[in-house]
Amino acid sequence: MLSRSLPQVVVDDQEVLNLVDSSAPLQPWLSEEDLAEYGSLYEKSRFRTALTMMQSCRLDDGKIRAPGLVIMGEQDYIMKFPGLEDYIRTDKEKEFAPNLDVTFLPKGNHFVQEQFPEEVNHLIISLTNTANRANPWLSFCFVSFLL
Repeated sequence: MLSRSLPQVVVDDQEVLNLVDSSAPLQPWLSEEDLAEYGSLYEKSRFRTALTMMQSCRLDDGKIRAPGLVIMGEQDYIMKFPGLEDYIRTDKEKEFAPNLDVTFLPKGNHFVQEQFPEEVNHLIISLTNTANRANPWLSFCFVSFLL
């Protein structure tokens, strides 16, 4: 599947699903039912929902000021894209989202929400509890990409 530690790149006339080796066994955290559900959601939206949600995030002076959280796996292949790891690990994203926290799960890959649901839920609940104590009227901008 797409849980390898190297980037998967599509070429002209390909889609991401062309990269899937259907003969490879599923990861232990992904059931056939989960895969079917993700497939049907992708067929319906082509990820437009996540992009629409991202566009609805309020910007002040070109910055997202709402608290944010990115939860990534240390073994996520996306970190292999040139410059991305340096960008994230040196907090350059804070220029555009000053209240963004990035948390890495050491054994995680690109699908941390499936691999470690308890840890991911705990991190999200902690963010909302902390932010709501500081400002109960605060709005959040949640965006989830399942690529």
